[in-house]
Amino acid sequence: MATIVTDTIIRLFNKLSVLAVCTVLTFSSYAEPWIITPRVSVEEVVTDNVELSPDDETISFVTLISPGINAQYVSGGAIANVDYEFIQVLYSHDLGARDNFNQMEAFGRIELLPEGLAAFASYSIDNVAENSARNALADLVAGNTVQFQRFRAGLEYSVTSSSVITSAQLAYLYDTAQDAIGDREGYSGFFNTQSGSAARNVFWDASGQILDTSNNRRSGQYWNADIVIGWITPFKLNPFVRFYDEDTDGNLLDTQIQGTSSIGVGVRWKVTNSLDIDVAWNQVDEDSAEIPEQDFLDPPEDYVSGSINWQPSARTQLKAKYFQRFYGDAYQASFRHRMRKLSTTLSYNEAVELFDRYNFVDQELEVWCLGLTPDDFSSCIVGPDESFDLTGYTFVGFASDVGLRQSETYSLNKTLNFSTTLSLKRTSYRIGLRKTKRTELEFGDDDNYNYINIGASREINRNVTLDASFTFFKNEFDRDFDEAEEQIDHYRIWSAEWVEDLNSSLTMTIYGQHLNRSSNRFLLNYNENRIGIKLVKEF
Repeated sequence: MATIVTDTIIRLFNKLSVLAVCTVLTFSSYAEPWIITPRVSVEEVVTDNVELSPDDETISFVTLISPGINAQYVSGGAIANVDYEFIQVLYSHDLGARDNFNQMEAFGRIELLPEGLAAFASYSIDNVAENSARNALADLVAGNTVQFQRFRAGLEYSVTSSSVITSAQLAYLYDTAQDAIGDREGYSGFFNTQSGSAARNVFWDASGQILDTSNNRRSGQYWNADIVIGWITPFKLNPFVRFYDEDTDGNLLDTQIQGTSSIGVGVRWKVTNSLDIDVAWNQVDEDSAEIPEQDFLDPPEDYVSGSINWQPSARTQLKAKYFQRFYGDAYQASFRHRMRKLSTTLSYNEAVELFDRYNFVDQELEVWCLGLTPDDFSSCIVGPDESFDLTGYTFVGFASDVGLRQSETYSLNKTLNFSTTLSLKRTSYRIGLRKTKRTELEFGDDDNYNYINIGASREINRNVTLDASFTFFKNEFDRDFDEAEEQIDHYRIWSAEWVEDLNSSLTMTIYGQHLNRSSNRFLLNYNENRIGIKLVKEF
């Protein structure tokens, strides 16, 4: 009964969202600053394995019909952009099967004061993987997606001058998923401020953030602050004091509240006008610090922190930082370099998360088969629900599976991003790398996500672009388990697409894709080939 009520509320909310957007656009279309562009797209996809089966591959012609609209508003200190699309999906292999989806991106911002105070709001509807351990590449053609909605609204402040550089934000947040995993409501905020080049006696560099969210049963709060205040001397060595505080709270399943606080003294070496190096000795407040009980967390202790800030030109910047947090050593880094044809960025960040959709647990699912042919699983079904008719099926055992569950503990995400692009006259080459390690801080379980993309794009003429790429994913779930229980997935995708502007309002895309997924859990292995054509007409 609760599921029926929840689904009814979600459907009603979606209809009201569409109605509200259409109403706003209808009334706003009379205002000159609005630019409204309706469109419709038709996409035909041929897939040779629509069910993503390891054995019984089914060919299907999948049709996606998508009316949509884009609205842009720019006037004075106000901007807005709304893009909405309704997608109807039809399948040839099962004429009774049809799905419809909503996708939306909306953003608005208005300046309240000329000094940098503004109000903003954003809203999105996405269709995300129902369970990324079963299929991280779930989409509207293959299915197995759930609708996920995000809403943000709040105030932001930004000012840049020769004396001070400051940015801050405080926002209300609301996330809700069709399956209620990842739901949360609360607020988040951050601030960054540092002295400008005109500072003569005192310099400072301070940053902090706060996250306070809850779902139906649990609530969690997290905040930190890192403050440096120093004295500018006539020499290249400038002394400073550093204060760091970090803490968590709430009624999550964690057995202890993690936190640390420290105060230190250090010196900033101004090597050149574009290069600063900070070194500080920090004393941990042992009375406020919680001693970790987990063997994978290091107890807080006095430490030496350091940072470097190098910006030799407007095209190059390097920032790196080492310090300690409640879980031990911590690092942050960012690098960007832009030449005439080559652009490169690199970043590393460590962030504490709450109530995300990346908490997986090991579970056993029943396997039922029609017949008992050895090594033939094409007639088997894994984990049938109560509505499935098992007449004629025989229970053959259990299969290990990684299930998605609501996260009710703190998690730590360590993410490394790298990208580089070489842009020539008519051809561009790109490489993208991403590695994320997610650690559940209560139990120490680690999941690793690795991503590589290599691609090239060629402008055949002013109306035609050809793009080709290879993408590789490697996902490891619960790597601290025994080898027999962990799950390791590999995805390899070869794709190419031809994009042609047939006229000023009609675009055609022809594409092909080969996908290979290999996993140590054999029921998740599959190969799929797709060929598709898409026409988009704007009005």
